[in-house]
Amino acid sequence: MLFNLIVRANEAQPMLTSRMFEGTPEQFASAYRTATGFDFNALAQLPAIMTREFESDDLSAVATLGYMDTPSINPAISKPILRFPSQALLDLGLLDENCWQNKRTHWRLCEGDPFRLFSKFLDGRPLPVEPERSSAYDPNLIAVMMPFTDDPSIDPVYLALVEGSKRAGKKCKRVDEILTPTDITEDIFKLIASSSSVIADITGLNSNVMFEMGYAIGMGKQTVLICQGDIPQLPFDVSHRRVFSYKRDKDGLAILSDGIFKILTNAQ
Repeated sequence: MLFNLIVRANEAQPMLTSRMFEGTPEQFASAYRTATGFDFNALAQLPAIMTREFESDDLSAVATLGYMDTPSINPAISKPILRFPSQALLDLGLLDENCWQNKRTHWRLCEGDPFRLFSKFLDGRPLPVEPERSSAYDPNLIAVMMPFTDDPSIDPVYLALVEGSKRAGKKCKRVDEILTPTDITEDIFKLIASSSSVIADITGLNSNVMFEMGYAIGMGKQTVLICQGDIPQLPFDVSHRRVFSYKRDKDGLAILSDGIFKILTNAQ
């Protein structure tokens, strides 16, 4: 799995073409070059980490993790999935302070799962988004990640998942069913950590769901991907995963429920 790591003086500063793929192994870089330049459409399918240039002792520098708004040599992430101190990039060895990489505008491709990398980083850091590690594992709990278009009590897609899971001896839970005054990000981490499996509805490639899916995969959870209607072009890092398509009508939801029952039963 690859992801973009983009360092610039600030988002208003253009990326220099001469610094595209600086420090990137050629076997990775060659896959994203074209006869006339760079394949930004393909690059935009990869997760991206962006940060401004920063000193090693700059505690105010913040990096963002997400997907680029549009394919561009000067990309932006207007809806970041996660923010974290830029120093983490030094801590994890993604930038080399000795080579001034944290203070030099450049675009590189890095190998690894950024969601897994930063879930590990957060384990030992007192950040607001750090999940509680006391979450009790429940072998019968299925965490469901999906866009919240309806209340869980009336959402027909969610009810189909609940019914199929119940037949398999499991119980579903969405984060909006957790009625506590705690931070919702903390609740999401706890819910995933305590579950045996995760169902992610990637309809519309919702950025929150995509991050939650990546976090679940990074934790080693069995992750079932579903999508309403035609399956869209998926980001590169999950393009190899099977996606179960469903229709949002009576027959289609019955098929979805049966499918979830069979998947969860076979996983036992």
